[in-house]
Amino acid sequence: QYAPRPVIVCGDFNDTPKSRTVTLMKERFIDSWEISGAGPGFSFPADTPKQRIDYVFLSKNTVQHQKAFLMLRPVSARVLQTDASDHLPVLVELELNTSN
Repeated sequence: QYAPRPVIVCGDFNDTPKSRTVTLMKERFIDSWEISGAGPGFSFPADTPKQRIDYVFLSKNTVQHQKAFLMLRPVSARVLQTDASDHLPVLVELELNTSN
């Protein structure tokens, strides 16, 4: 309903990439880690990360999806090391295409 404006949904989903929740999210959103991340993307628990349960999703109408370049594109994704929380932060760098 917000098209053509980009929608970003991010946070702790408490579910792994193959879970029902994430599968449903991927019907309408792109998992930015799958586009621009390297490795498993584990962010929990912070002291010994073993799970990927934190996500940055972009609405499909905003990313390079099936060779159609649109408004936002994830160019890098990484997990940052810190002891500020029980989760490690996931940082995604986005590129804005202003020529649309």
